Amino acid sequence: MEKLSKKDIYRSMRDFDNIMQDLLNADIDTYDILVNRFVIFINGNKFLKKIVSPLINMKIEFSKILVDLKNGWYQIYLPVDIIDHLAFVLQLFYAYYNDENKQIIALVQRAYPQRLNEGIYQCLNEFNIKVVGPALRELINRINDFIEDEVGNKEEIQFSNIQVFNIGNVDTGGGHAVIGKDISIVNESDTENFREQYIKALLEHNYKMDAIDQLRPIINELYTEITKKRTSKKIILKILQRLLKLGGNLAIQLFIQIVAKPELIPIAEKVLKNV
Repeated sequence: MEKLSKKDIYRSMRDFDNIMQDLLNADIDTYDILVNRFVIFINGNKFLKKIVSPLINMKIEFSKILVDLKNGWYQIYLPVDIIDHLAFVLQLFYAYYNDENKQIIALVQRAYPQRLNEGIYQCLNEFNIKVVGPALRELINRINDFIEDEVGNKEEIQFSNIQVFNIGNVDTGGGHAVIGKDISIVNESDTENFREQYIKALLEHNYKMDAIDQLRPIINELYTEITKKRTSKKIILKILQRLLKLGGNLAIQLFIQIVAKPELIPIAEKVLKNV
């Protein structure tokens, strides 16, 4: 069973904190670069990736937080729930990381038009102070609580025990579980990792967050079924038919590429043939 050493965890946090500080102090020329560095570091670090994966998969009303005013400008309405706030920031960073044609700096300018007269840097400063800073502070606090509670004097911990955001459960003992919404705890097997990989693929193929939010209930149903010891092919067929109707042919093609159970591929191919 895989384990992580206390030394590796503390080094991860040291390096992560450095990247966050660089990001919060970045200027308009380096901000997008540092957002990419932030995401790349998480993806390459098992400890942090395991922690934030539930937040990346979390269903949030993205279009109600980042509202397109349809006149070239945006308005950001931050959620009251800090976990929704944190999930929004992480998903925003991942969305821009996965789209080379977009820049967060451009979004920031359009979200704070009242600051443009003072210069683009003031737009970025307000974005960091109001949006990014509080979210990352909460993330660090939650991880530090986990390290204090679960690592303590141990020299190593089980990788499978790393769980900071236990969405949907209430920890009545005053620990670090969080009340939240639809979320998956991503494990290391390909099947358990299905939702994360599938949503990432959708983002990479230019699906908008609104469209992905509409697909999430179906993705969750697929995940529930394919992680069962005995997967029902009839149920998978019905779910894929709904996925096709809502997400189109590409959504099925991506399922074929990602699903870790070869026996399900003919079902998906059958759905495509019947279009």
